[in-house]
Amino acid sequence: MKAIFLQYYQGMLVLILFGLYLFLWHSKRKLLMRTTGIDPHVMGRTPGPLQRYMAAYMRGLTILAIVQIGLHTFWLNRHPLLLASGWLASPPIKWIGFGIGLAGLALCRIAQQQMGAAWRVGLDTNKHSELIQSGLYKYIRNPTYTGLFILHSGLFLIWPTVAMGFYCLLFSLFIEIQVRCEEEFLTNRHGNAYLIYAKQSWRYVPYLY
Repeated sequence: MKAIFLQYYQGMLVLILFGLYLFLWHSKRKLLMRTTGIDPHVMGRTPGPLQRYMAAYMRGLTILAIVQIGLHTFWLNRHPLLLASGWLASPPIKWIGFGIGLAGLALCRIAQQQMGAAWRVGLDTNKHSELIQSGLYKYIRNPTYTGLFILHSGLFLIWPTVAMGFYCLLFSLFIEIQVRCEEEFLTNRHGNAYLIYAKQSWRYVPYLY
């Protein structure tokens, strides 16, 4: 009975984080559509096959995340890929992971606010937006993605399994590819201004990367 309770409460922690993540993105999208008339979700609308592939990749990750939640909540301990062992399986680690996840979402929220009307999901080739270089963006070019990495670190601590590790790996690969697409796009859009900015800032973590 205790094992079942622990299994379900872990699922609730992840559902809360997942729900907050969806709320942040959808609320920001609706705000920009209402105030500017622009839909910031442009993933897959950029000419060329790569961004269409990345849009499909993102949809696949969303489906996989839902599957992960279902499997870990209702099938935990029934398959080796869903098993956690050692100190990572202890209840305090789950709450630490939840706290880390909330910190990642908070960073995403701050980054969204500081990006203002320039915030986009994907590459917007139709609307020109300014190059944000203040606040978090003075030091990190992609603070939203940094927040998402932190969020997924928290999710892994809640469910430190092979299946969740595989999902986090696929997510990290998606971010790494998309970031390089965005950097190429911004270089073409802003030219030397972006190149100078890139030399004075870090991709995700100041002084590290």
